[in-house]
Amino acid sequence: MARLTGVDVSVFDVGGVSVLADLRQAEVVSSTQFADVTPVVLAGESRAAVKQNVRISNGLMSSKPGGVKVTHLDVSALSLAGLDYRAVVEQGVFEGQTAIEDGSGIGDEWEWPVVVRKDYRARLELMVESSGSVALVDKAFGGLAGKDVGFSVTINGVVVAVPMALAQFEHLISAGKRQKWRVDLVGNATVGGAYPTAPAESGSLLAHAFNSPGAPLAVVIDAGVGQPVLSGGFLIKKFGFRFGRGAVVDSTYDFVSQGAVVLS
Repeated sequence: MARLTGVDVSVFDVGGVSVLADLRQAEVVSSTQFADVTPVVLAGESRAAVKQNVRISNGLMSSKPGGVKVTHLDVSALSLAGLDYRAVVEQGVFEGQTAIEDGSGIGDEWEWPVVVRKDYRARLELMVESSGSVALVDKAFGGLAGKDVGFSVTINGVVVAVPMALAQFEHLISAGKRQKWRVDLVGNATVGGAYPTAPAESGSLLAHAFNSPGAPLAVVIDAGVGQPVLSGGFLIKKFGFRFGRGAVVDSTYDFVSQGAVVLS
């Protein structure tokens, strides 16, 4: 019998859109919760299955119309503490995640996750340069009241802007090497404010992750001949993207099933 490989995957749709052309890797995990039903007369543990869910994680490349991949050259701006550091950024990682609670009832076999909160984090590595550095250094070593920073990055014309705070600042100095800054940011929502303020476009997986985190997306996967087609509604539990010099822009998405996942 033939062994299936990645090239045998014929369908990988998210929200009605095929992501096969951008898919780097994927992992599908089925998990079952058990209740302990061991009576006193048994020496070993006995369990009854009580709830289940499916988690999917995948890695995607970002593409332009026509299939051209988005690269570091498509990062047109990166603003931190009011200044554009794009020229000295070596690499960056942005991550969004949602806190969820199970909203399933006593009659449900499947978990029904509900989004209750969202948060964001970012890490940047920059080369130290003499001009324009004061604002960032002042944030790092100044008073506690000045830790808020405006973070914004524009990639392929899409603006991601999130109110964040400076959690950690590292200044790395080594013999024979360029000085570096490593900056860790955490989300910092304000009462009555939009969180985040961008991206505002609709239709993309990234926009859905930011603006509709509690709305499920239909996911359909056909791994190849002989395998059943998996389908169901999924929430985005975690997502992120990374960029760096000389590299394509990669994204990651972690999904969790909301209700039943079916095989056909």
